Order: sequence, then structure tokens, then C-alpha cells
Amino acid sequence: NNFLNCAYQDAESIDIAEIFYNFSEKISKEEKEKLQGSEIDLDTDFQKLSVTYMDGILREFMNVSFEKVDKAGLEYYLFLEEFDAYFGCHGDTNYSRVEVISGVKDESGIVKLQYLRTEDGKEYIVTLEAHENGYYFVSNVETE
Repeated sequence: NNFLNCAYQDAESIDIAEIFYNFSEKISKEEKEKLQGSEIDLDTDFQKLSVTYMDGILREFMNVSFEKVDKAGLEYYLFLEEFDAYFGCHGDTNYSRVEVISGVKDESGIVKLQYLRTEDGKEYIVTLEAHENGYYFVSNVETE
């Protein structure tokens, strides 16, 4: 449910750090050695997010490339050019529980679900667009 953890008007304006907060790829021995002595605390949960990995997920779930999205939040990660990847650490999760209140689907395949995030009581409307293999996340806006 990471695509429900931040508000965005369109796929390009997502908070990429929120979307990928609970994602990670396996870190190689070589990458780990390179991270020794950096600000990354290797004794906690740390993550690797390669540009290729993020691009694949963004294309699969939002129909947008990494190149086109706002890079908000990535300034808190360490980018290692030789691996074309961002590295970070944290010891918690941003998992949210939601309760769907209502939903509508129009004739073009656009689905709008109104939901409540139970931990903060805020209501949002997430818009999904149908495609041949499922749905793309289009937007997620807080209701007034």
C-alpha cells in the first residue's frame, strides 16, 4: 500500500522516498564494502534502490518512468554512481491501514476509491486507470 502513503496530483509528483520506503533490493558484498565508513548504518535496516529497480516498479504500477518523476526524498539517500543506486537506512515502517468508504468506476475504466487512513483519520481519493493487466495508480489526493 505504499502508493497510498503520500498525496500526489499525478504520477510525476509522487514523493518517491515514501513510495519506496519499504522496498529494497539485495545488497551485494561489493556494495556493502563500499558503504563501510559512509553515513549508512549497516547495523540497522538498510536499503538499496537502483534506478533500474525503481523505474520498473514505477512503470508497472504508475505507467511513468523514473526519469519523469519528482525525486523528492531521495536527497536523504546516498547515491553511488558506480552502482546507479540509492542507499539508505531506517528502522521502522510507513505501513498504513486504510478503510475503503466508497468507490465508483466510469465507462472509460477509471476507478475512484475514497478511503480513510485509520492512523491519522484523513480521507483520500485514489484514482486508478484500468489497463490490460490491472490498474495504474494515477493520483491520490486528500479530501477537504
